[in-house]
Amino acid sequence: MTLKKKLSIAMLIVLTILIGVFLMACDDKSSQDNTQDEENNEKPVDPGDNGDENNKPQKVAIEISSFDDLLSMADKFDSIKDNEYFLLTTDIDCDGQSWESVGSLNNPYSCEFDGNGYTISNLVLATEDSKASFWGVAKDSYIHDVTFSNITTSAEDYSEEGLNVGLIAQGYNELQLENITLTSSLITINANNLKNFGGIIAEDHSTGLRKNLTVKDSSFNISTMAGSNNIGLITGYSTNLVIEDCKIENITGSVLYMGSEGLSFGLISGRLEANETDLSQASITNCVYNIINIEILSMTEENINVGTNIGYVDENAVVETENISSTETQILFNGSAI
Repeated sequence: MTLKKKLSIAMLIVLTILIGVFLMACDDKSSQDNTQDEENNEKPVDPGDNGDENNKPQKVAIEISSFDDLLSMADKFDSIKDNEYFLLTTDIDCDGQSWESVGSLNNPYSCEFDGNGYTISNLVLATEDSKASFWGVAKDSYIHDVTFSNITTSAEDYSEEGLNVGLIAQGYNELQLENITLTSSLITINANNLKNFGGIIAEDHSTGLRKNLTVKDSSFNISTMAGSNNIGLITGYSTNLVIEDCKIENITGSVLYMGSEGLSFGLISGRLEANETDLSQASITNCVYNIINIEILSMTEENINVGTNIGYVDENAVVETENISSTETQILFNGSAI
Protein backbone atom coordinates (compact mmCIF):
# COMPACT_ATOMS: atom_id res chain seq x y z
CA MET A 1 0.00 0.00 0.00
CA THR A 2 1.36 3.40 -0.93
CA LEU A 3 1.99 6.09 1.67
CA LYS A 4 -0.62 8.34 0.10
CA LYS A 5 -3.30 5.68 0.44
CA LYS A 6 -2.33 4.99 4.06
CA LEU A 7 -2.69 8.70 4.88
CA SER A 8 -6.13 8.81 3.29
CA ILE A 9 -7.33 5.86 5.34
CA ALA A 10 -5.95 7.40 8.56
CA MET A 11 -7.69 10.70 7.85
CA LEU A 12 -10.96 8.90 7.19
CA ILE A 13 -10.71 7.07 10.55
CA VAL A 14 -9.99 10.31 12.42
CA LEU A 15 -12.90 12.04 10.71
CA THR A 16 -15.24 9.21 11.64
CA ILE A 17 -14.17 9.41 15.27
CA LEU A 18 -14.68 13.18 15.35
CA ILE A 19 -18.17 12.88 13.87
CA GLY A 20 -19.06 10.25 16.51
CA VAL A 21 -17.82 12.43 19.33
CA PHE A 22 -19.78 15.39 17.94
CA LEU A 23 -23.00 13.39 17.73
CA MET A 24 -22.61 12.07 21.29
CA ALA A 25 -22.09 15.60 22.57
CA CYS A 26 -25.28 16.76 20.82
CA ASP A 27 -27.32 13.90 22.32
CA ASP A 28 -26.04 14.69 25.82
CA LYS A 29 -26.88 18.39 25.41
CA SER A 30 -30.39 17.53 24.19
CA SER A 31 -30.93 15.23 27.19
CA GLN A 32 -29.82 17.97 29.58
CA ASP A 33 -32.14 20.47 27.92
CA ASN A 34 -35.11 18.11 28.20
CA THR A 35 -34.39 17.46 31.87
CA GLN A 36 -34.15 21.17 32.51
CA ASP A 37 -37.46 21.75 30.70
CA GLU A 38 -39.15 19.12 32.85
CA GLU A 39 -37.77 20.71 36.00
CA ASN A 40 -38.92 24.14 34.88
CA ASN A 41 -42.41 22.81 34.19
CA GLU A 42 -42.81 21.19 37.60
CA LYS A 43 -45.42 22.85 39.87
CA PRO A 44 -43.89 24.63 42.87
CA VAL A 45 -44.45 22.72 46.10
CA ASP A 46 -46.55 24.45 48.75
CA PRO A 47 -44.86 23.92 52.15
CA GLY A 48 -48.30 23.41 53.67
CA ASP A 49 -49.43 20.88 51.12
CA ASN A 50 -50.45 17.59 52.69
CA GLY A 51 -50.86 15.90 49.35
CA ASP A 52 -54.64 16.04 49.03
CA GLU A 53 -56.40 17.04 45.87
CA ASN A 54 -57.36 20.46 47.20
CA ASN A 55 -53.78 21.26 48.17
CA LYS A 56 -54.92 22.40 51.64
CA PRO A 57 -52.76 22.45 54.77
CA GLN A 58 -53.35 19.57 57.14
CA LYS A 59 -55.65 20.38 60.06
CA VAL A 60 -53.94 20.81 63.41
CA ALA A 61 -55.81 20.26 66.69
CA ILE A 62 -55.38 22.52 69.68
CA GLU A 63 -56.29 20.09 72.44
CA ILE A 64 -58.50 21.02 75.39
CA SER A 65 -58.43 18.76 78.44
CA SER A 66 -59.04 21.11 81.39
CA PHE A 67 -60.85 24.25 82.49
CA ASP A 68 -57.57 26.14 82.13
CA ASP A 69 -57.42 25.01 78.51
CA LEU A 70 -60.92 26.44 77.98
CA LEU A 71 -59.72 29.75 79.40
CA SER A 72 -56.74 29.59 77.06
CA MET A 73 -59.10 29.07 74.12
CA ALA A 74 -60.97 32.20 75.16
CA ASP A 75 -57.71 34.16 75.15
CA LYS A 76 -56.28 33.01 71.83
CA PHE A 77 -59.18 31.98 69.56
CA ASP A 78 -58.70 35.09 67.42
CA SER A 79 -55.01 34.40 66.72
CA ILE A 80 -54.94 30.74 65.65
CA LYS A 81 -54.08 29.73 62.09
CA ASP A 82 -56.67 28.87 59.46
CA ASN A 83 -55.83 25.16 59.62
CA GLU A 84 -56.05 24.97 63.43
CA TYR A 85 -59.13 24.03 65.47
CA PHE A 86 -60.07 23.32 69.07
CA LEU A 87 -60.56 19.69 70.12
CA LEU A 88 -61.90 18.35 73.41
CA THR A 89 -59.94 15.28 74.46
CA THR A 90 -61.86 14.41 77.63
CA ASP A 91 -64.87 15.37 79.76
CA ILE A 92 -64.28 18.62 81.66
CA ASP A 93 -65.84 19.30 85.07
CA CYS A 94 -65.66 23.06 85.61
CA ASP A 95 -66.50 22.72 89.31
CA GLY A 96 -68.92 25.66 89.41
CA GLN A 97 -66.52 28.14 87.81
CA SER A 98 -67.96 31.31 86.27
CA TRP A 99 -67.65 31.78 82.52
CA GLU A 100 -67.70 34.94 80.41
CA SER A 101 -68.76 34.69 76.79
CA VAL A 102 -66.17 33.99 74.08
CA GLY A 103 -66.47 36.27 71.06
CA SER A 104 -68.09 39.65 70.48
CA LEU A 105 -69.51 41.62 67.55
CA ASN A 106 -66.13 43.30 67.06
CA ASN A 107 -64.19 40.07 67.58
CA PRO A 108 -66.43 37.07 66.80
CA TYR A 109 -65.53 33.44 67.43
CA SER A 110 -64.79 32.06 63.94
CA CYS A 111 -63.05 28.73 64.61
CA GLU A 112 -64.06 25.09 64.55
CA PHE A 113 -64.87 23.58 67.94
CA ASP A 114 -64.92 19.78 67.94
CA GLY A 115 -66.35 18.41 71.18
CA ASN A 116 -65.30 14.93 70.08
CA GLY A 117 -68.31 13.47 71.91
CA TYR A 118 -67.22 14.77 75.33
CA THR A 119 -69.06 16.84 77.97
CA ILE A 120 -68.44 20.22 79.59
CA SER A 121 -70.22 20.27 82.95
CA ASN A 122 -70.86 22.34 86.09
CA LEU A 123 -70.34 25.76 84.53
CA VAL A 124 -71.99 29.06 85.53
CA LEU A 125 -72.71 31.48 82.67
CA ALA A 126 -71.97 35.01 83.88
CA THR A 127 -73.97 38.01 82.70
CA GLU A 128 -71.86 40.63 80.94
CA ASP A 129 -72.35 43.00 78.00
CA SER A 130 -76.07 42.10 77.84
CA LYS A 131 -75.48 38.38 77.35
CA ALA A 132 -75.08 35.18 79.33
CA SER A 133 -73.61 32.45 77.10
CA PHE A 134 -70.65 30.19 76.38
CA TRP A 135 -70.01 31.75 72.98
CA GLY A 136 -70.98 35.41 72.76
CA VAL A 137 -70.91 35.94 68.99
CA ALA A 138 -70.06 33.07 66.62
CA LYS A 139 -69.52 33.69 62.91
CA ASP A 140 -68.45 31.37 60.07
CA SER A 141 -67.59 28.60 62.51
CA TYR A 142 -68.43 24.91 62.96
CA ILE A 143 -69.41 23.84 66.48
CA HIS A 144 -70.20 20.17 66.88
CA ASP A 145 -70.27 16.95 68.91
CA VAL A 146 -70.37 18.46 72.39
CA THR A 147 -72.65 18.14 75.42
CA PHE A 148 -73.15 20.83 78.06
CA SER A 149 -74.41 19.42 81.37
CA ASN A 150 -75.47 21.15 84.59
CA ILE A 151 -75.12 24.62 83.11
CA THR A 152 -76.62 27.29 85.32
CA THR A 153 -77.19 31.01 85.08
CA SER A 154 -78.97 33.56 87.19
CA ALA A 155 -78.98 36.21 84.51
CA GLU A 156 -79.98 39.67 85.59
CA ASP A 157 -79.94 42.64 83.27
CA TYR A 158 -81.93 45.83 83.53
CA SER A 159 -80.41 47.75 80.62
CA GLU A 160 -82.39 49.14 77.71
CA GLU A 161 -80.35 47.11 75.19
CA GLY A 162 -81.87 43.75 76.04
CA LEU A 163 -80.38 40.45 77.14
CA ASN A 164 -79.41 37.38 75.06
CA VAL A 165 -79.17 34.06 76.91
CA GLY A 166 -78.14 30.68 75.43
CA LEU A 167 -75.10 28.49 74.76
CA ILE A 168 -74.51 30.90 71.86
CA ALA A 169 -75.76 34.48 72.25
CA GLN A 170 -75.64 35.49 68.57
CA GLY A 171 -74.79 33.70 65.32
CA TYR A 172 -73.89 35.16 61.92
CA ASN A 173 -72.94 34.08 58.38
CA GLU A 174 -72.11 30.38 57.83
CA LEU A 175 -72.35 29.19 61.42
CA GLN A 176 -72.85 25.40 61.48
CA LEU A 177 -74.22 23.58 64.52
CA GLU A 178 -74.36 19.79 64.75
CA ASN A 179 -74.71 17.22 67.54
CA ILE A 180 -75.01 19.70 70.41
CA THR A 181 -76.82 18.82 73.65
CA LEU A 182 -77.86 20.91 76.65
CA THR A 183 -78.88 18.71 79.57
CA SER A 184 -79.51 18.75 83.34
CA SER A 185 -79.40 22.54 83.43
CA LEU A 186 -81.20 25.34 85.26
CA ILE A 187 -81.72 28.72 83.64
CA THR A 188 -83.06 31.60 85.74
CA ILE A 189 -83.55 35.00 84.12
CA ASN A 190 -84.71 38.29 85.63
CA ALA A 191 -84.51 41.11 83.12
CA ASN A 192 -85.94 44.46 82.22
CA ASN A 193 -85.82 43.38 78.59
CA LEU A 194 -84.89 39.75 77.96
CA LYS A 195 -84.77 40.15 74.18
CA ASN A 196 -83.90 36.50 73.31
CA PHE A 197 -83.53 33.16 75.08
CA GLY A 198 -82.65 29.94 73.24
CA GLY A 199 -81.35 26.75 74.79
CA ILE A 200 -78.80 26.37 71.97
CA ILE A 201 -78.65 29.84 70.36
CA ALA A 202 -80.44 33.00 71.47
CA GLU A 203 -80.32 35.23 68.36
CA ASP A 204 -79.59 33.51 65.07
CA HIS A 205 -78.91 35.48 61.88
CA SER A 206 -76.76 32.76 60.35
CA THR A 207 -77.20 30.12 57.71
CA GLY A 208 -75.70 26.67 57.70
CA LEU A 209 -76.27 23.26 59.17
CA ARG A 210 -78.63 22.82 62.16
CA LYS A 211 -78.73 19.12 62.90
CA ASN A 212 -79.23 16.88 65.93
CA LEU A 213 -79.72 19.62 68.52
CA THR A 214 -81.05 18.42 71.89
CA VAL A 215 -82.36 20.14 75.02
CA LYS A 216 -83.40 17.76 77.77
CA ASP A 217 -83.80 17.14 81.53
CA SER A 218 -83.69 20.87 82.25
CA SER A 219 -85.81 23.72 83.59
CA PHE A 220 -86.04 27.47 83.10
CA ASN A 221 -87.69 30.30 84.99
CA ILE A 222 -87.98 33.64 83.23
CA SER A 223 -89.29 36.96 84.50
CA THR A 224 -89.16 39.97 82.19
CA MET A 225 -90.71 43.40 82.48
CA ALA A 226 -90.42 45.16 79.12
CA GLY A 227 -89.29 45.00 75.53
CA SER A 228 -90.03 42.47 72.79
CA ASN A 229 -89.10 39.05 74.15
CA ASN A 230 -88.47 35.91 72.06
CA ILE A 231 -88.20 32.57 73.84
CA GLY A 232 -87.53 29.15 72.33
CA LEU A 233 -85.91 25.97 73.59
CA ILE A 234 -83.64 25.67 70.52
CA THR A 235 -83.43 29.30 69.36
CA GLY A 236 -85.09 32.49 70.55
CA TYR A 237 -84.98 34.53 67.34
CA SER A 238 -84.00 33.36 63.87
CA THR A 239 -83.93 34.57 60.28
CA ASN A 240 -83.02 31.29 58.62
CA LEU A 241 -84.55 28.30 60.35
CA VAL A 242 -83.64 24.91 58.84
CA ILE A 243 -83.52 22.26 61.57
CA GLU A 244 -83.19 18.49 61.31
CA ASP A 245 -83.30 15.76 63.96
CA CYS A 246 -83.87 17.82 67.09
CA LYS A 247 -85.10 16.54 70.45
CA ILE A 248 -86.73 18.39 73.35
CA GLU A 249 -87.68 16.24 76.32
CA ASN A 250 -88.32 16.31 80.05
CA ILE A 251 -88.52 20.11 80.28
CA THR A 252 -90.33 22.31 82.80
CA GLY A 253 -90.48 26.05 82.48
CA SER A 254 -92.28 29.20 83.52
CA VAL A 255 -92.45 32.63 81.93
CA LEU A 256 -93.79 35.76 83.64
CA TYR A 257 -94.16 38.64 81.20
CA MET A 258 -95.02 42.07 82.62
CA GLY A 259 -94.38 44.15 79.52
CA SER A 260 -96.54 45.31 76.62
CA GLU A 261 -94.32 45.34 73.51
CA GLY A 262 -94.64 41.63 72.84
CA LEU A 263 -93.76 38.06 73.76
CA SER A 264 -93.22 35.18 71.33
CA PHE A 265 -92.74 31.59 72.52
CA GLY A 266 -92.24 28.31 70.65
CA LEU A 267 -90.55 25.03 71.46
CA ILE A 268 -88.23 25.33 68.44
CA SER A 269 -88.08 29.10 68.03
CA GLY A 270 -89.79 32.06 69.61
CA ARG A 271 -89.73 34.22 66.51
CA LEU A 272 -88.96 33.67 62.82
CA GLU A 273 -88.34 36.71 60.65
CA ALA A 274 -87.94 36.50 56.88
CA ASN A 275 -84.32 36.98 55.89
CA GLU A 276 -83.93 40.31 54.12
CA THR A 277 -81.61 38.82 51.49
CA ASP A 278 -83.08 35.33 51.14
CA LEU A 279 -86.77 34.57 51.56
CA SER A 280 -86.27 30.83 51.18
CA GLN A 281 -88.65 28.77 53.27
CA ALA A 282 -87.84 27.44 56.69
CA SER A 283 -88.17 23.79 57.62
CA ILE A 284 -88.38 21.63 60.73
CA THR A 285 -87.79 17.92 60.11
CA ASN A 286 -87.64 14.85 62.36
CA CYS A 287 -88.17 16.52 65.73
CA VAL A 288 -89.39 14.94 68.97
CA TYR A 289 -91.17 16.63 71.90
CA ASN A 290 -91.55 14.47 74.98
CA ILE A 291 -92.73 15.28 78.54
CA ILE A 292 -92.78 19.08 78.38
CA ASN A 293 -94.67 21.39 80.74
CA ILE A 294 -94.54 25.13 80.14
CA GLU A 295 -96.61 27.80 81.87
CA ILE A 296 -96.73 31.35 80.52
CA LEU A 297 -98.33 34.19 82.45
CA SER A 298 -98.77 37.65 80.95
CA MET A 299 -100.25 40.89 82.25
CA THR A 300 -101.69 41.47 78.78
CA GLU A 301 -102.83 39.34 75.87
CA GLU A 302 -101.87 41.91 73.23
CA ASN A 303 -98.82 41.17 71.07
CA ILE A 304 -98.54 37.69 72.54
CA ASN A 305 -97.62 34.86 70.17
CA VAL A 306 -97.45 31.34 71.58
CA GLY A 307 -97.08 28.25 69.38
CA THR A 308 -95.93 24.68 69.61
CA ASN A 309 -93.17 24.86 66.99
CA ILE A 310 -92.71 28.61 66.47
CA GLY A 311 -94.37 31.47 68.34
CA TYR A 312 -94.39 34.18 65.68
CA VAL A 313 -93.84 33.62 61.95
CA ASP A 314 -93.19 36.57 59.64
CA GLU A 315 -95.86 36.94 56.97
CA ASN A 316 -93.15 36.62 54.30
CA ALA A 317 -91.75 33.40 55.73
CA VAL A 318 -92.96 29.92 54.82
CA VAL A 319 -92.41 27.04 57.23
CA GLU A 320 -92.53 23.38 56.22
CA THR A 321 -92.75 20.71 58.92
CA GLU A 322 -92.25 16.98 58.53
CA ASN A 323 -92.22 14.05 60.94
CA ILE A 324 -92.74 15.91 64.23
CA SER A 325 -93.94 13.83 67.17
CA SER A 326 -95.24 15.09 70.51
CA THR A 327 -95.91 13.08 73.70
CA GLU A 328 -97.12 14.47 77.03
CA THR A 329 -96.45 18.02 75.93
CA GLN A 330 -98.43 20.90 77.47
CA ILE A 331 -98.07 24.63 77.01
CA LEU A 332 -100.38 26.83 79.13
CA PHE A 333 -100.98 30.51 78.46
CA ASN A 334 -102.72 32.29 81.33
CA GLY A 335 -104.09 28.96 82.45
CA SER A 336 -105.37 27.74 79.07
CA ALA A 337 -103.74 25.10 76.91
CA ILE A 338 -102.75 26.22 73.45
